[in-house]
Amino acid sequence: MQKSTVLPEYKPRKETVIIKYKKSATVGFKIDCEAFLEEFEKLQSLNYADFAKVWQSMDFTYIFADQDYKVLLEVLCEICFEVAKKCMSTEKNIFIRLGAFYMLYGLYYKQPVRGMVKIRLTHGEYNEIKQLMAEMIKKNQLEPLYILVKMKTDGAFIFVAHNKQIRLDYTRDLKAFSYIEDTFQEKSSLSSLGQFKNIFKNDCVKNLQETCNKYEAALKRLSSKYPNIDQFKSTVLDTLQQSHQNIFNYSDTCEETPNSKEKQLEQRRLDIKMKAMKKNAEYRGSKSVMDRDS
Repeated sequence: MQKSTVLPEYKPRKETVIIKYKKSATVGFKIDCEAFLEEFEKLQSLNYADFAKVWQSMDFTYIFADQDYKVLLEVLCEICFEVAKKCMSTEKNIFIRLGAFYMLYGLYYKQPVRGMVKIRLTHGEYNEIKQLMAEMIKKNQLEPLYILVKMKTDGAFIFVAHNKQIRLDYTRDLKAFSYIEDTFQEKSSLSSLGQFKNIFKNDCVKNLQETCNKYEAALKRLSSKYPNIDQFKSTVLDTLQQSHQNIFNYSDTCEETPNSKEKQLEQRRLDIKMKAMKKNAEYRGSKSVMDRDS
């Protein structure tokens, strides 16, 4: 009688560094991208000059800062392009759609990668851009058309059948990471920082001190019966209050003069330039978006 073969227990492969980075970077950039486009929407403008003002006011070029590894920097560029395309295709608001197109343009020419990461466009995505351009023509807004022609002339796009590269391990990567379609479903007021700013308005937090007092009283009663129980004072609320004060009170009271702010901004740009001007990268942050060839 033959012995049955016992198969080894299946252990799912751990997430790669790239997959983990894609997850965190996508969430982070999605929040920044939506906040940016909401600011642009408030202007109710279709002009690129107004878009550029929002870009400069939010220091959006720094989206590429603090990333020293070329491979991850290229992945970040791909993520930025993908999120911007999603914003352009899922929204009906003309200001959001055009702002997302302008963002594709700005991100492409500001990327600090030598050789330029291309924007992958499927047939459907390209048709959406063409439809947006048709709407701009009806509004006699020609700037977006000039931008599209410039990008096509410079080879910014790579036309593909699928928006992601397909390879042997593609299925495994797709299961490990997939884009969650919730564009603009969570407003900036619901972001983690926004929630924490209003945390003391939450009923649960309001009742936290009472809960802590009841817990301490219960510990005290039990300690007479069980002497080994450690009695301690809860510092959860104190920690929350201190953290809240450190984050928000500092930013409210820290008023900077225009000159000091300009100096800090210049120093930040210099720091990023020094990081970017390495063997595998080329810095473009000091150039204006429209004048890359000058």
